[in-house]
Amino acid sequence: MIRPTRTFNLSCLTKAILNRAGAGLFDCEQALKLDSANAAFVDSRGFCHLRLGELEPAIADCNAALAINPKLPDSLFGRGLAKRKQGDLEGGRVDIEAAKAIDAGIAGKFASYGIENAD
Repeated sequence: MIRPTRTFNLSCLTKAILNRAGAGLFDCEQALKLDSANAAFVDSRGFCHLRLGELEPAIADCNAALAINPKLPDSLFGRGLAKRKQGDLEGGRVDIEAAKAIDAGIAGKFASYGIENAD
C-alpha cells in the first residue's frame, strides 16, 4: 500500500513533468503537511517552482532539501539551473557539476522532462 504522503508527492512530480506544475504545487503542499522533513517532498516542490520559472522559491526549496540530504542530485541540478537563469553562471556550474558527480545521468533525466542544461 502506498502511503498518502508518497501518493501526493508522486502526483506532484507527475503534474510537474507534464508541465502542470501549478496544479502539482497543491499536491506537494499536501505531502509536506504530512511530512515536512522529507527531502524528496521539498525537492519536488522546488522542481514545480523551477518549471513555473519561480526561481527564488525553487532555490529556497533546493536549499532546504539539501539541508536535509546534501547528496540529492535533483536538488543540486535544479538549483544550478535556477542560479544560471538568475545570472549566477559560476554558482550554477558548480551545482550542476556536483549533481553530475553524484548522478552522471542527471542532465538526461531533466532533458527528458523538457528542461535542458544548456551547457
